[in-house]
Amino acid sequence: MTVPSNYVYNPRKGSLHDYCTSSPDSYLSADFRGPCARHDLCYAKPGNHKKACDATLMTQLIQNCKYAYGSLNPLRYSCTNTAVNYHQAVTSFGDDH
Repeated sequence: MTVPSNYVYNPRKGSLHDYCTSSPDSYLSADFRGPCARHDLCYAKPGNHKKACDATLMTQLIQNCKYAYGSLNPLRYSCTNTAVNYHQAVTSFGDDH
């Protein structure tokens, strides 16, 4: 999952413009910027759809883990665990939109 072309990275504009906020933007070779940017854009849409945005974030983070690490690579498992931790943090502490 890549960063969408309409995403504006500018942390001065707030947490919806800084990829993964205070979390790392990657897990070694797995790039999390795209899923985090898409999550920010989802949160920015009008309406109450936080749960859907958060669920999609985890799916996309895991997808990027699978892309970065083959099925036999032990880093895939730890990357996936990191994705789950990101999801838990977002659902617990993310913006309430």
